Amino acid sequence: VTPLDYSLKEVFDDAGSRHLIIKATMAVMPYVRQTRTTRWRQGHASGVRARAYNESRAALRDALTGIMLAEGISPFPAVKLGMASKFVMPKANVTDLGNYEKALEDACNGIVFPDDRWIWKRGEGGKEVGQPGRFTLKLWEY
Repeated sequence: VTPLDYSLKEVFDDAGSRHLIIKATMAVMPYVRQTRTTRWRQGHASGVRARAYNESRAALRDALTGIMLAEGISPFPAVKLGMASKFVMPKANVTDLGNYEKALEDACNGIVFPDDRWIWKRGEGGKEVGQPGRFTLKLWEY
């Protein structure tokens, strides 16, 4: 098993607001809209994609849990948060940014923050072309 390549930085600004930056070498599969039916369709493209997304999200949740535990970092409480994220992909125009952000939000639910409904503001982020399979997540108390 290859160890996860990551860095984590937690800082508090002059006002006492907490900021968390996680950089990890791990692919994020973009969010896949699914229903109770499509997730179980055997042999159908919608079912295959839904199951692949759910497995990818579970792996990302496990990685984020491991990072938080290894670094002794507590999740954010139920407070207004800002979020910015950056994703590195192999080529331009692969998928829209919102689906990558939603996938990362889903993985963070209950691990890094209580629920993604606490994200009140978006910060600078985006997509860039390069060596794929890396992301940066920035969260801060808003």
